[in-house]
Amino acid sequence: PKPAEGYDPEGYRSTRMQYFKDMSRYSTKRLKKISARKLAMRGFKRLDSFVIADQIRLVRPARTLKKLKRWVRKGGHLVLTDAALKLLPKLKVVPKAAVAKQLLGAGHVNVDEWTDPYMKGVHHTASQTYYEVGLGYSVDEDTSPHWTVDKTAWEEARGKSVAHVDDAERIGLGRVRFGKGTIAIFGAVLPPATEKFDHYYGLADYAVSVAGGQILNNILKLAR
Repeated sequence: PKPAEGYDPEGYRSTRMQYFKDMSRYSTKRLKKISARKLAMRGFKRLDSFVIADQIRLVRPARTLKKLKRWVRKGGHLVLTDAALKLLPKLKVVPKAAVAKQLLGAGHVNVDEWTDPYMKGVHHTASQTYYEVGLGYSVDEDTSPHWTVDKTAWEEARGKSVAHVDDAERIGLGRVRFGKGTIAIFGAVLPPATEKFDHYYGLADYAVSVAGGQILNNILKLAR
């Protein structure tokens, strides 16, 4: 949208990857950014965990996917957040039709398994995983993206369901064994910011809630 009359906004930069840079400052094990080009050249050797946050950008996709599959099967820990769940069909975990985007209110999950390790330290009333306003999403409409997997397809892949999103048949948080490794999914935590709605004060890099941050931290911690 155009700025209101009398306003001359300055440019700004918004990237969800800042979250991992900030998180790394408090981590006992440094988080490293790896470019798609480096992945294509070097593969996934020396990595314990690999996070794809929302966007899937691969150089030489077929070759890189083959390396990714091999790495996970040998014991790697792959974490897919938000739109990166679209990688599940490419990894032959679930059919393409099983993965979908839902537009709802603020980012959230409905927890089914409070005793699961992913929920350690998360308050029992928590549900919200990211705030919509700082990322430019509307509070007047259901505009915040949530990525989910069909429960039946997930269970057929022997996936573990930790939380659903609104509909009990749509899984938004869980994990599945893949050979000797694991693929974790978290469908509503680090979505891209949007300029579709009014945002006169710019956009945040990320808007992860306390609960969302704790869940993601638990996912990464379990990979060690």
